[in-house]
Amino acid sequence: MKKILIIGMLFVNAFKSNAQYQTLNLIPSTYVTVKSHEGILVQGTTLNQDKSITVTFLNGNDSNYNTSGEVRTYSFDWYFSYKGKRISDYYTDAARCGKTVSHTAHFWPGVVPAGYEKYVTVQLGRERKSIKKDRRDDD
Repeated sequence: MKKILIIGMLFVNAFKSNAQYQTLNLIPSTYVTVKSHEGILVQGTTLNQDKSITVTFLNGNDSNYNTSGEVRTYSFDWYFSYKGKRISDYYTDAARCGKTVSHTAHFWPGVVPAGYEKYVTVQLGRERKSIKKDRRDDD
């Protein structure tokens, strides 16, 4: 009986000592949000049948990569324009480094002639305050 007890204790001690060395120490990541459109690229646009536009953004600038222990998310504003004038509300999106994000949005009705939707462009950031001429521009 003593032999079985001793063998059992040796087995438990061996199991405990193995378990000690299998722990994994993780350094917690710091999540940071950067309010900037620097390094954000328009990867593609798709005109949908309902006259909405799906825009795919890529956070792909070499300076926008995570550092060790830090995960960066870039938050940015954007809008649609036609012939240099803003034709939509401001939209805000966020993309992590090296990732893409898609957003489907509409521009204001009646500002783009039928058939000219392909000339609508995506502008990153916001307009300068001095350009505001439309009452819809109020934030």
